[in-house]
Amino acid sequence: MTHTERRPFLLFTVDTQTLALPVEEVQRITAAAELIPLPEAPAFLRGMINWGGTAVPVVDLRVRLGLPPLPLRSTHRFILVQREGIFLAFLVESVQDVAFLEVEPLPFPQEARSLLPENYSFPRIGKEGEENRILCVQNLEDLFRMVPENLEFVREYLPGEESPAL
Repeated sequence: MTHTERRPFLLFTVDTQTLALPVEEVQRITAAAELIPLPEAPAFLRGMINWGGTAVPVVDLRVRLGLPPLPLRSTHRFILVQREGIFLAFLVESVQDVAFLEVEPLPFPQEARSLLPENYSFPRIGKEGEENRILCVQNLEDLFRMVPENLEFVREYLPGEESPAL
């Protein structure tokens, strides 16, 4: 295996899984607070928050990853990110630390690749420390990806915005 450079990642938890986002993609981390409800929103859009006068949709990563939602708790956090001029807050169960990870694609056998959709985004893993603890590395492109009807729903709440691809 070739040695790759270690980069800083924010470690956070969703359910029992530790996930990681590149630190440079994180704008801010705040304690989870009361949400402004979004009537008829897709299940993963828990609501909106007011961040410095900007309405920010909140994506529940539990639901986004196929898990049932939880009531808000004092340990929950919002991870605020921005992509193409649009802010989102990811609701996570806790934020742990910043760690330097060596990131590589998750190895998939070639025969298994042919069974997946053409645009499938293969997971990446991050190895941490001497014991090489393995974590699932997320990226904003995958976490922002939404089906078209959900994307249009979010855009309704962002008046005056152009229509950048989430």
